[in-house]
Amino acid sequence: ASVDTLGLYLTTPPEDVTAQVIGYKTGQSAPSETRNRYIYEAVTVLTEDFDGGTSTFFGDFTISQPSGFNSPLLNSDHPYGDNQTVISYLGTPVVIKAGASLSYRDVAIVEPGDAGTVYGDNNFWDYVTVEGSDDGDNWNILLDPYDCRYDADWKTAYDNGSDGNASMLRDHLIDLLATYPVNDVVYFRFRLFADAATHGWGWAIDDVQANNTVLAIENKNRTVKQFVLEQNYPNSFNPSTAISYQLSAPGNVQLSVCNPLGQKVRVLVSRSQNPGTYRVKFDGSALASGVYYYRLTIGNSFVAVRKMLLVQ
Repeated sequence: ASVDTLGLYLTTPPEDVTAQVIGYKTGQSAPSETRNRYIYEAVTVLTEDFDGGTSTFFGDFTISQPSGFNSPLLNSDHPYGDNQTVISYLGTPVVIKAGASLSYRDVAIVEPGDAGTVYGDNNFWDYVTVEGSDDGDNWNILLDPYDCRYDADWKTAYDNGSDGNASMLRDHLIDLLATYPVNDVVYFRFRLFADAATHGWGWAIDDVQANNTVLAIENKNRTVKQFVLEQNYPNSFNPSTAISYQLSAPGNVQLSVCNPLGQKVRVLVSRSQNPGTYRVKFDGSALASGVYYYRLTIGNSFVAVRKMLLVQ
């Protein structure tokens, strides 16, 4: 009595597991409630856009469409509460393969730490992060925890007490090979930590993708009004980064990477594409450290160039 006990059951996914604990005292049974959990089979490519209102994510978050957004997302409470940790687990594990990465879009309007603080400092207050586990018990931080200072629009919204909206969604890309070896099976979770004091609007997450070949992923549900080439993220990077761009009309697209002399070192996209938002992974592991430029050309109507820094 009064001692925690851990029982292990080896599953053979996919499997629907039902569990119950029955205690006995003086010959009398006392059964617990019954719990059910579907154990998903591991996949190599995964996409969760939440548009259908369902997902393999479970835990403290809900799938809903807050005011100001065009489609459902994975959401914390708005606003979230103080002095708590809320977690959403991805039920489907992912098999790590060559080039594996995890990407998502989010708005995180959570209490900022004091100026200049980073995760681990005493005055780094509320934060959000992404974690992975290959045993379901021990979790690794895959992305440095961040707060609303990550993006100027998020910080402005926090300072003004405003809600998040679709225009504030930002892209993130995580290189899974930096933490896990090839053929490892990994679970993921999104975690929001709140201290006992101030809180904000919260966290909304969309377009979660685990891909081993991330090339030109189109979001068909987002209306695009102009041609845009966005700044790569992260920047600086080692060895991979994500480049996002938007098409307001169909066109012949070429996205290439050049060295400071203007010589092409990689062609990432060269084909006709429909209107939409696209994200491309660039792996610079075969290149030397330094400044590179990426150039987006759409037919004869649009040309844009941005600078990025590779640090090996």
